[in-house]
Amino acid sequence: MGTHARTRPAVLTAAALLAAGLLAGCTQTVTGTVAQTTEPGPPIPDAASVTCKEYSALEEDAQLAIIGELMKQGSGQAGSQRTVVAKTLADAICEVLPSARLSDILVGR
Repeated sequence: MGTHARTRPAVLTAAALLAAGLLAGCTQTVTGTVAQTTEPGPPIPDAASVTCKEYSALEEDAQLAIIGELMKQGSGQAGSQRTVVAKTLADAICEVLPSARLSDILVGR
């Protein structure tokens, strides 16, 4: 078994544990207003099937939308703090594993 074959499961396991710990501890609420626009955004791919490579090519708003959707699907909860933490995790792992599905990283499917 090559080094790459052993490293990928270890990275995914570490990422899942890190995500669970970080996302479970997010309880801070940030108040403010949300900017609204009437301009349509770019089409967003299906959150459950998007790969890291596809995710990395998207604009930040689309990335946040996909991560927010995955957070709702995974835990039934969404929140800006959880989404920001999950985006940070996804950005880091997607640099190393561009072929991984984002849902595998963040939700564990």
